[in-house]
Amino acid sequence: NTMIPNSILAQGTTMKTRMWSWLALPFTLLLSGCPDGGGGLVPGALLSSPVVYRADQDTNDVFELYMASSGTKLTPPLSGLQNVTTFAVLPDKSGVVYIADQDNNDVFELYLVRFAAPGSSTKLSGAIAGTQDVDQFVLLPNGSGVVYLADQDTPGTKELYFVSFSSVGTQTRLLAQPSGGAFDVSPDSSAVFYIANSGSGQNELFRVLLSGGNPILLISGPLTGGGNVTHFKIAPNGTTIVYRADQRVNERFELFYVTTSSPGSSVTLNGDLALVPGGDVNTTFAITPNSGAVLYQADETTDGIVELYRATIAASPVRNKINGILVVGRNVSSFAIAPNGAFVIYKADQDIIGVQELYRVVLSPLGPAQKVNPVIVAPKSVQSFGIAPDSGAIIYIADEITAGEHELHRVSSSVLGTSTILNGTLTAGGNVTSFGVLSDSSMVFYLADQATLGVTELYRVAVASPTSSIQSNGPLISGGNVTGFAF
Repeated sequence: NTMIPNSILAQGTTMKTRMWSWLALPFTLLLSGCPDGGGGLVPGALLSSPVVYRADQDTNDVFELYMASSGTKLTPPLSGLQNVTTFAVLPDKSGVVYIADQDNNDVFELYLVRFAAPGSSTKLSGAIAGTQDVDQFVLLPNGSGVVYLADQDTPGTKELYFVSFSSVGTQTRLLAQPSGGAFDVSPDSSAVFYIANSGSGQNELFRVLLSGGNPILLISGPLTGGGNVTHFKIAPNGTTIVYRADQRVNERFELFYVTTSSPGSSVTLNGDLALVPGGDVNTTFAITPNSGAVLYQADETTDGIVELYRATIAASPVRNKINGILVVGRNVSSFAIAPNGAFVIYKADQDIIGVQELYRVVLSPLGPAQKVNPVIVAPKSVQSFGIAPDSGAIIYIADEITAGEHELHRVSSSVLGTSTILNGTLTAGGNVTSFGVLSDSSMVFYLADQATLGVTELYRVAVASPTSSIQSNGPLISGGNVTGFAF
């Protein structure tokens, strides 16, 4: 499955009212071994789980899917202006689900290809006409099927559908019409939560069970006139939902929690925004692994200064501002909670305006903010970051050494302030653009124009002992690039 950490922003391009997600993001996967030697493609070497990448490897501007290391094309050959857009590897690592205009140019549908039969795909979505599309999909965590959003039955009417991998060819419409397209599947794969306009002109949060035979359940609390639910997260426990809405005062966006056992009975998590004219909770928030608290960004203390807060998920929430001192013009820009729940890393220009750096805060008991990276001076900055699945390292992209040259760095989460460069030697002007850490935290994959300026390729390197990096994509046609990858 594809996981998008809070610290990384998806890069995409809007075309024909849908989002093309290149998936050039941090991901986790299970691999074993470490690279030895350097340079060049090593067919089949060291990979015990599949790694899929997207590239115009064979034809310029025709983006298809390939297996890392072997370079084997997975999708049937595409031509003209056809492309794969979004893709994700199945939880059992047997194949990949993707959206492409594979059969009809500019008509995007949902497909499955098994790794055992590259080049032979199965269409998962139902019949779609020339003006209709599949927009998004989410794989069920248990690997049994996929939920997707499409105007499959009525042009312009986006609805949710479910396909079981045991009965491909049969789609179940979930009788929901998400107006904003936001939906997710519960951790136990039993239900879909989604934001929709129920006919009142306002977006609310609903749940529908995949088993069928049950009415659609309204989850969010009563909205003020003009109010809307904009974003939501499902807690790891599967029963607690945190959502953002201007539920109490129109255009004042706050954070609420509700349980599936008491739908509609919401509790406000943030502080009193009425005391801060113009204050709002941002769209970025995350629930701790134990489902006990939520971290969120807001200008809750001073209008225009975005800071990081923690609130316990309880009838009477306990709230703390956890970042260091910020002044006007400085903000917390992103954050990520460690997988073990012990600490949070946030990115902010806390010390020097315009210079983004990383800071760690231990969550229990709540500790002070400590700088993660070595000192960075203007105009250098940290670009993006992630935390290794074992919570033992913070990995980030920054032009820490030379301004304008973005490399991949590692800092131990227990020994802050000393970084190690992970990537291989970059060609003059080359940059690392994105990365992903394996689920065993032994290795990182990254995209960079490391060998040739302007040619982005896929590499892997050991996290603990980065002696050399290994190119992991197949040979690219002149002008070709790798644009994303998934495990």
